[in-house]
Amino acid sequence: LPCFVQDTYVKGKGSLNARLLGVLRVAHLEDSPHVNAGELLRWLAESFLIPTVFLPNEMLEWTPIASDPNKARLTITDPLDPKHPVSLTITFDAETGMPVSAMGLRAKATGDEFGIGGFSYTRWQGNFEEYKNVDG
Repeated sequence: LPCFVQDTYVKGKGSLNARLLGVLRVAHLEDSPHVNAGELLRWLAESFLIPTVFLPNEMLEWTPIASDPNKARLTITDPLDPKHPVSLTITFDAETGMPVSAMGLRAKATGDEFGIGGFSYTRWQGNFEEYKNVDG
């Protein structure tokens, strides 16, 4: 059955709403340190679709990973929530230099649909592929 999920991160606050068939609410999480960090992490990973985000930006910090020249840690610190930065490990293609994956730890609700009962951290990964030029 289709489940529709809406992730948002606005002014330091995150929320996640999930509805089965677009109607029956199965999750509603908002504005807690775990949810805020998880939604910021997702925003950061999806920022690769909007490359201008990576122009000089004081909120972003790139750190090389010495053990692997094809990986770097990307950390974002939201000035509205500076105590909770989030990081992703970005893997780059050795030949093209293009990013191929983003991996981090994201909080997952272990309780009810409102997150009551706690959170645990789970590996979260997004992959990038099929790069091509469009109109240029």
